[in-house]
Amino acid sequence: MAPPRKPEDYTLRVTAGPTYDLSTHVEVPINSSRLTHIESLEGMDIDLNVRIQNYRGLPRGSNETSPYFEREPHRYNKDQYSIGLQFTPKAPSHGNSKAKVNGSGNGNRDENGSAATEASEGRGSMVNNEKDVKEEGEAETDQEGHQPQGIPASDLQFGNDFDHPIRNYLPPGVNTAMNILKWWIDPGLEGDAYADEPFLYGPALSSFNSVRVGAGEHDEEGGCGLWVEEGASSSESESESEDESGEDDKKAATAKAKSSDNGTNDNSNNNNSNNNNNNNNNNKPKRTSGKKWREEVLKGSWVGNDAKKRQKWALKEDSKKKWVWEYGRTYSVDFYNPYIDFGKCELKLPGFGVNVLRYWDGETGLRYVLRNRLTKKPYLVILFTLYPNDMVNEDGTLKPEALKATARASGGGKNETDGAKATSTDAHASGNGAAKKDGDKDGFDEDKAMEEARGKLEGVKLGDGPTGGSGGDDDVD
Repeated sequence: MAPPRKPEDYTLRVTAGPTYDLSTHVEVPINSSRLTHIESLEGMDIDLNVRIQNYRGLPRGSNETSPYFEREPHRYNKDQYSIGLQFTPKAPSHGNSKAKVNGSGNGNRDENGSAATEASEGRGSMVNNEKDVKEEGEAETDQEGHQPQGIPASDLQFGNDFDHPIRNYLPPGVNTAMNILKWWIDPGLEGDAYADEPFLYGPALSSFNSVRVGAGEHDEEGGCGLWVEEGASSSESESESEDESGEDDKKAATAKAKSSDNGTNDNSNNNNSNNNNNNNNNNKPKRTSGKKWREEVLKGSWVGNDAKKRQKWALKEDSKKKWVWEYGRTYSVDFYNPYIDFGKCELKLPGFGVNVLRYWDGETGLRYVLRNRLTKKPYLVILFTLYPNDMVNEDGTLKPEALKATARASGGGKNETDGAKATSTDAHASGNGAAKKDGDKDGFDEDKAMEEARGKLEGVKLGDGPTGGSGGDDDVD
């Protein structure tokens, strides 16, 4: 029998990019105040900040923790990780999509206008087989046939997905864990862990713990990084981007490409472009401040700047129509919780705990995705991957076998034969079968777990059972 896996025998690496393709990813600095800028010219500009307690991973020399975790509410919550984002949606265009990633950590855009790549890391793709996929470039319209001036709250999703089955590696009690998540922690979640392509998604508006209309605070000196306070900016400039569609970036990238091809440093195109853009921007109506925008959207709801009330309000269908992530406007969000301990490789839900290494297949990573519900196309993909220590060189680079394993686990060649071609009916049958065994396998007691979860979460106001968050008498309209 092989010896049990120990967390200290593995090294964690976090990468991020605008697609599932790993060649578009860069390594993300952890517990750093520096931001990683990720840009898809047809989707969204994003600044990313990831913080992890008791971090043991790449890049070498990373801090084990961040001052972020000493600030409230994170100290009280004993939060274990945070994914902070500052993003600006862009109106979709119908040209060829390009992506730019700046992994230098300074939050600036790629001066060369090209994607930073790690081609040797292999390529992965997400196979989209969900029924409501729209053709590329096709936009959602309202009842009057008008295209929205942003992304409706129902269509911007945040969550996890996999592009191959993981049902054979799931621990006992997964269905119970899913119920705990959905009933008491985030009632907006929908998912299927037993599907051929497992997923767990919820509307971003109800999934993120903190949502700010406008730029967040960038605490670089204190080392905290991106700090997101629930609410909105009262400044127009902090809530807007002059370039709603990304046309400025496209023109600049085209001009630079031409200059490079000709071997000259021709600034005339850039000057003309800037003059035209200034004229166009002068004709645009001035954008309202984030504070006014948020107050207008939440009018009559009594939500104010209360994060819990906003999460509950966001679960209502009418609310999802009112809140539209506006093109050209900047938003800041933060996702955090105490449920995943990356240092110990444990999942710790109230009433449910599991050592992940015991059931891990040795390759599959944890993937967080910000995506469009209609197109299934991602704006941001963040991949958390564990590597055996002997697969990581002293300088922090990965050995070839580690790169190949990552590519396989992310869809770039993994041969999943057992159940990979099962129909959706078979997949659900497998799930139901596993659920029935939850009470027998490894001594897992579902009733006891649920009772413990109820006891620990009885003060949580987001949900009171299967219908939690979507109804009941409260002061959130």
